[in-house]
Amino acid sequence: MDADLARVLDGLPVDPETETAATAVLSGSGVLATAPTSVLTKPTVAAPRTVPPGAGPPAGYYGYEGPPRRRRPIWPWVLSILLLLAAGAAAWFAYTKIQDQLDANAPVAVPPVAGIKESLAVDKLRGAGLVPQVARAFSDEVEKGVVIDQSPAAGEKVAPHSNVRINVSKGKETVTVPSVIGKNRDDAISTLVNAGLDPRAFPVASSKAVDTVTGQDPPAGKVIEKGSRVRINYSSGPANVSVPSVIGLQFDQASSALQGQGFAVARRDVDSERPKGEVVDQSPSDQAPKGSTITLSVSKGPPMSTVPDVTAQDEGSAQSTLEQSGFTVQVQRQDVNDPGLDGIVLSQSPTGGSKAKQGSTVTIIVGRLVAQGGPGSPPPPPPAQP
Repeated sequence: MDADLARVLDGLPVDPETETAATAVLSGSGVLATAPTSVLTKPTVAAPRTVPPGAGPPAGYYGYEGPPRRRRPIWPWVLSILLLLAAGAAAWFAYTKIQDQLDANAPVAVPPVAGIKESLAVDKLRGAGLVPQVARAFSDEVEKGVVIDQSPAAGEKVAPHSNVRINVSKGKETVTVPSVIGKNRDDAISTLVNAGLDPRAFPVASSKAVDTVTGQDPPAGKVIEKGSRVRINYSSGPANVSVPSVIGLQFDQASSALQGQGFAVARRDVDSERPKGEVVDQSPSDQAPKGSTITLSVSKGPPMSTVPDVTAQDEGSAQSTLEQSGFTVQVQRQDVNDPGLDGIVLSQSPTGGSKAKQGSTVTIIVGRLVAQGGPGSPPPPPPAQP
């Protein structure tokens, strides 16, 4: 039986001797007592043995009267079930393979990745079965490392494993700060603007020539974002220091004081009521760069005018004439005996026709009539001296 089962599993027919024995049993014929042993020990291929017609196994060959009821073998059923299971498994395998092939070739919708980080965008595209291709570009609006745009656009249908290009922001464009120290302020500003930067200029006190750039921040050679501010300091000349006041001093004294503080001195003579040679003004008067020039206004003295001659005029007319000429009038009296000299200017000082400062005082001597006394009267007083 083992040999016959092996032949069946290999797809061969059962041994002919087995077929003969099975036929004899079904027909009621007996076989030789040694038949079972022969079947089990003979090779798988053997010449068939003939059984005389009508011959059957001896009584008691099967252990009971008559042939036993034949059991049907179960191996064909087992084999059929196994074949059916194998066929079903093969069919399922083929179906899944075909379905996978169809799914693999189905169009894929491109997922949206613009506006998200590069790493997330790459994972999202790969998860959709697509191949990300990363390009980088500067952007003033999109943060560094974030996807600016994509191609194909989000939602577009493409074949599986298609390439999807994403542009990732490198942030704002960068430039190298040029050196502008030592340049003229206007040239430095032009250089920075041409480099794509935003210059801001500030004056500072310096011994350098006026408008010469003395410093910059950020320093030259530093890489910064395009459009960034760059501060430049340019010379406004030496620093201001306090200027001492010399008004009221004579010019020589004032000049010495200013030169001792490191200033140069210039003189300008002006009309003034102050005494001649006195400093009446200075410019600048509060602060100035050390070494700069201080201009002093020096009085030429009061202006000189011709004194009118008012002798022989009455007091009122003489006083009016002198005052209109810019002089102050002082009146002194002198006794006279002549009625014709009463109230008349007898003399003046300064004398008429001479030069005197405007506003100075002119003294006039005016006659005053006195009564004539008898004997024993005191003599008249001497005339007043001018």
